[in-house]
Amino acid sequence: MRDEAGNLTVVALMILAISTLFAIASFQESITEVIIAKNDLSTNLCFYCAEATIVEASNALENASISELEEVMSDTLYATRTLKWVHASTKNPDLTKSKNWKKASDIKSTTKNCENAEYIAIQKIYTGGDILRNESLDMSKSGDKPHEYTIIARSADGGSEATIEIGYRRRF
Repeated sequence: MRDEAGNLTVVALMILAISTLFAIASFQESITEVIIAKNDLSTNLCFYCAEATIVEASNALENASISELEEVMSDTLYATRTLKWVHASTKNPDLTKSKNWKKASDIKSTTKNCENAEYIAIQKIYTGGDILRNESLDMSKSGDKPHEYTIIARSADGGSEATIEIGYRRRF
């Protein structure tokens, strides 16, 4: 009888040890799932903040007056221009320089989650033989000229980053 009681204790301890290992493995798996969910949330948040910034910048370009858009192309000092966030260039500005990027809050009220969103808008100036190819806008009207913009928005948070670039054309 004594030997059976000892065997029962050993079996109970083995079952307890195996149950403990399963519990530890389940705990580790749940921690991994939480980390994956946080990374997914951060990635989606960055994408949606960049997308919202692109939409706001394109709406601001659409709602800008013709005189404001023409002012960007003139020699008016940058500090006195109405649309300080639009660059006029025959080539793209350096995207690695932080001074070329503007905070999304310049054109929209950002939410707490989109504080890191930035954008850059570039008005393409065509010179010499440069022309717009495959133009879908009807240019037969006198005085109408297509103006092309590139809008780039980015958002970064917690190791995730999203960058979106669109082309935008407006005729005036």
